[in-house]
Amino acid sequence: MTREITEPRLFKFEREGDSVSGTLVDIETINVGTMKTPIPRYVIESDEGELFCVLSSADLQKKIRRVHVGRKLSIKWETTKQLPNTSHPMRFFKVIEL
Repeated sequence: MTREITEPRLFKFEREGDSVSGTLVDIETINVGTMKTPIPRYVIESDEGELFCVLSSADLQKKIRRVHVGRKLSIKWETTKQLPNTSHPMRFFKVIEL
């Protein structure tokens, strides 16, 4: 069986409660736009074999580590909070190993 290798589709959390699950197959570091510091990108394979990716946030960086590669995870956008001394709200996620 042959399968075309394609760039993973970007999964965007659009509203609180959105979630995604699958096997974490890689953690890559990429440059995004004009950001000075590269950020992690989590590459996930769905049960159907589709590859997609999730861009990291400060909260996800605390919860998802290289040790999780090869494990099945669920990532859910739980809430958004305005933190003191920040210019934009921060998203908080629930990460569960399945």
